[in-house]
Amino acid sequence: MRLTRFLCCLALCLGTAAGPAAESRASAPAHPGGIVALTRLGDHLSPAAAADRGAARAFLDERIAPHFDFDVMARRAAGPFYHRFSRPEREAFTARLRAMFIAALAGNLTSGTPAAPRVDIYPTRFLRWGDEASVLARVTNSPSAPIWMTYRFRRTPGGWKAFDAAANGFSAVSHFRAYFAALARRYGPEVLHRWPENR
Repeated sequence: MRLTRFLCCLALCLGTAAGPAAESRASAPAHPGGIVALTRLGDHLSPAAAADRGAARAFLDERIAPHFDFDVMARRAAGPFYHRFSRPEREAFTARLRAMFIAALAGNLTSGTPAAPRVDIYPTRFLRWGDEASVLARVTNSPSAPIWMTYRFRRTPGGWKAFDAAANGFSAVSHFRAYFAALARRYGPEVLHRWPENR
């Protein structure tokens, strides 16, 4: 599954220590603060957390979740179905999406990924009158070909939050949107109210 590959790439980014070029670029004040955290979280991942999925999940809940805007991610992933949800249904859907994302990422972080690669962060591109930003990062893990990660951020009252990430052009939000649309076509839109418990 392509999402597994994407999460593996994101796990590599989380597990790396950024190289000198990334360090100098990331220190620029024009970068959303979250991009630095997303590429340096692995510096604080303890050996115990790296070896245990439950510990890795707790670590990610504490350290990565605050840097994501799961409300925006859920709205874009659900597509037109989101507007049919009541407020409690939206909150429940967002919570389930967040839990699935963190659980899958924890699984990739504890699956024995290779040695930490080099991550170079490129200049931020600001979009939509400066309220959204796109940050490109190159993940190099020789002898493999570089992986290009694109993080999309949104300005919020709590600072810059990521709402999507893509590996070599493959977007997590686009994957989730296609996945939920396929579920709705097969089982009816009501399945999104109880996904994933009763699929």
